[in-house]
Amino acid sequence: MVGTVLLVLAAVLYHMGSSATDAAQQRAAQADTVRLKSTINPRLATERKVQTASLQTALVLSALKKTAAITRVSETQISISGMFQNASNQQDLEAAAKSAPGMPGLKVVSVRISGSWQTLPGLRAWLATLDTRPVRITSLDVSQGSFIMGFNIYGR
Repeated sequence: MVGTVLLVLAAVLYHMGSSATDAAQQRAAQADTVRLKSTINPRLATERKVQTASLQTALVLSALKKTAAITRVSETQISISGMFQNASNQQDLEAAAKSAPGMPGLKVVSVRISGSWQTLPGLRAWLATLDTRPVRITSLDVSQGSFIMGFNIYGR
């Protein structure tokens, strides 16, 4: 009798914990969705504080470069809208900004970075640099000591 009661109580507690976990995961997914939508919301194009897509690109790449030195992440190759950037080839970022599909007034610059990392916490810290920027990561491939990441930067 006591065993049956304990078994029923354990089942109830398990389902309560499971539903609480499911609810927490749903709230986290909703928060991610809201954050993503606010990042690429068309009203961003009309706000005065929003920078141009080319300036946003320069700011994001500069922030990543500064963070890379601290986090021991090495950016081997950077491609902006399909064109490689290096010391001898400064690309016109204005020309790289394209109109964002379905979002009038909003522009997007596609960036692809490949590189290497020494510690996983360092890579996470480097990626966290993008959290406060108008950026949407479109691809991320991480392997032992190296990564390839694609992301879009949004602006006016």
